[in-house]
Amino acid sequence: MRILLSAYSCGPHVGSEPGVGWNWSVLLAQRHDVVVLTSEEFRPFIETELSLRPRPRLHFVFLEIPLTRHISYAAYPKYILWQLAAFPLALRLHRKWRFDVVQHLTMGTFRYPSWLGFLGIPFVFGPVGGGERAPIRLYQGLPLRVRLRERLRTAVMFSGFLDPFFRIALSRADVYVAKTKQSMEVVPASVRRKAVVHLEIGANPEEIILKPRERVAGEPLRALMVCRLIGWKGIHFAIDAARQFRSQGVKVEIEVCGAGSLLTWLRGEVQRHGLQEHFRFLGAVSRNEVREKYRQAHLLLFPSLHDSSGNAVIEALGYGLPVICLDLGGPAEIVTEGCGIVLPTCGRSRADVGNALAEAVVTLETNESLRQRLALGAIARAHELLWSNQVSAVEALLENVVKRRQTK
Repeated sequence: MRILLSAYSCGPHVGSEPGVGWNWSVLLAQRHDVVVLTSEEFRPFIETELSLRPRPRLHFVFLEIPLTRHISYAAYPKYILWQLAAFPLALRLHRKWRFDVVQHLTMGTFRYPSWLGFLGIPFVFGPVGGGERAPIRLYQGLPLRVRLRERLRTAVMFSGFLDPFFRIALSRADVYVAKTKQSMEVVPASVRRKAVVHLEIGANPEEIILKPRERVAGEPLRALMVCRLIGWKGIHFAIDAARQFRSQGVKVEIEVCGAGSLLTWLRGEVQRHGLQEHFRFLGAVSRNEVREKYRQAHLLLFPSLHDSSGNAVIEALGYGLPVICLDLGGPAEIVTEGCGIVLPTCGRSRADVGNALAEAVVTLETNESLRQRLALGAIARAHELLWSNQVSAVEALLENVVKRRQTK
C-alpha cells in the first residue's frame, strides 16, 4: 500500500507523542511506501537519523506555519492551524503519490480532528485518546486550581458534541480507533458504530530484560513513580498509602521521577504527615537515569486518573516491574492480573483508593513469591505489547479498509 501518515509530532529516540509518530512510521515502512506529514520542528532530528540509517520506503514532508514558529509544538492553537494547512498540502501529495489510505496519528487526541478525510480515500482516525476522565471526588484535597482545571477539561471534552466542524470531520473516518474504552464513549453514536479500541504505544524489544530482579532479604520494598508532578497523576494516593505504611511499620520507599507544578505542594504534604522516610522526589531525570531506576525498583506505582496510554507502564513491564494502577484510562488496558494489580474506583472516595493502594503494596511487600510471579508476568506482557505487534494490528485494519472501499 501507499500510506499517507499524518504525524504532527514525530521524532526518533524520544518518548511520548513524537516517539509514537516515529515508531509507527518506521514499522509501517517495513512493508509499505509511507509518506509522513509532520511538523518542521522535527526536521533536524529526522534527517540526522535517516542519514545514519536510510529507510528507502519512508519519506517525510515537513510543514511549518510561519506565524507560529516560536510557539511550542504542544500549543493547541498552532496545532489547529497546522491541521488546516495540512489539507491542501496533502491534496498535492495525493496527486503525486496516489495514496491508498490516509491515517491520522498524532497529536493523539480526538478533540482536534484532522481534515484529511476529505481527500476522498479511505481514512483511519487514530489511535487517539483524550476522553479519559475520573470522578471529581477523587481529586478531593488537591489545590483548588487543580480541581477547577479538571472540571474545565471535562466541559471542553463534551463540548465537541456541539461543534459541527468536529462532527463533520469525524464523520469522514472509515474507522475511528480509540486508545481506550472511555475515548470511544465520548464521540457521537454514529462514530462509535465504526470504532475499535487499540493502544498506540508499544514496548521496545531491547528494553525487555530476561529475568526480574529479586528482592534481598531485609531490603525495603522500592516503589517507583515516573510521571509529571501534576494533579491527575494521582501522587496524592501514594501519599495517602504511605500514611498506612508508617502506621503499620511497613518498609516501603517511594522514588518519584519527574517535575511539575505540584512539586512544592507534594513536598509540603509529605512533610506535614511526616513521611520523609517513605518519599524521595528526584526531579526531572534523563532517560538513562530512569532506566537505571527501573532496574533498581521492585514495582511501579501508576495511580493516574486519566492517562490515555501510559508509556511508563509499558517500560516498567519490560524491566520486570509489577504495576499497580487504577481501572481508568490506558493503564487499565495494559495491566492484567498476570502482571500487576488494577484497583477499582467505581463508587470509591479518595480515602478508599488510597487504602486500596496501600493494601496492594503491602501485599507485594509481604509476599515475595507473588511479586516474583507478577514480575515474570510483566516481562511476558511486555513481549505481547511489542511495537511491532501494536502496529501490525492496525496495519491489518488499514488493509481491510482499503479492500472494503475497493469492493464497493
